[in-house]
Amino acid sequence: MKCIALRAANPDWSDIKIYWEASKDFVHITLDVLGLVPVFGEPADIINGVIYTFEGDALNASLSYAGAIPFVGWLSTGAKISIKVINQTTGGLIALVWKVSDSGLVTFGNRNILKHVIGSAGTGLHAHHIVPWAKFDHEIVQKAANSTNAFNMNSALNGIPIPPSQHLTGHNIYSSKIDEILESLDDTFPRYDSK
Repeated sequence: MKCIALRAANPDWSDIKIYWEASKDFVHITLDVLGLVPVFGEPADIINGVIYTFEGDALNASLSYAGAIPFVGWLSTGAKISIKVINQTTGGLIALVWKVSDSGLVTFGNRNILKHVIGSAGTGLHAHHIVPWAKFDHEIVQKAANSTNAFNMNSALNGIPIPPSQHLTGHNIYSSKIDEILESLDDTFPRYDSK
């Protein structure tokens, strides 16, 4: 189904690119999970890092490369990984990922998962994170991710499909406003215990 939708939206793409775009999220999740296995995980982390590098995802590439360093990498890959599998509207499966490092920082896997969660993949619309992806490390986002209801940056509640022209203009102003709101929430609930 994904391949058909991608082909319809991008008729000039090669078959290889169509297959890759349709399967890359599954590949990343599989390599993330394999990366947690001592000895076998290092090659998986390196491969994942290379793929993320080619995709231009510096954050996930850095985490993958750090995970490939024996012993040190075992600590940096995190004390915990949680995966929640949700149904996709096209009949496939999507996994929301929470990775918790030893320092307690929660990361959320690949930002491109959102387009599959909200159904904008292959439609020409951009998947917009309501709380911008760059704010993943904000204290209030981290508190929400560690809460009982475990907020995820790629959840449907944090995404809307919008036209590219609307997504690419004014993003800095939008992000600044969201940062103000996050700071206000953090000031309003300074003693909020996420556990």
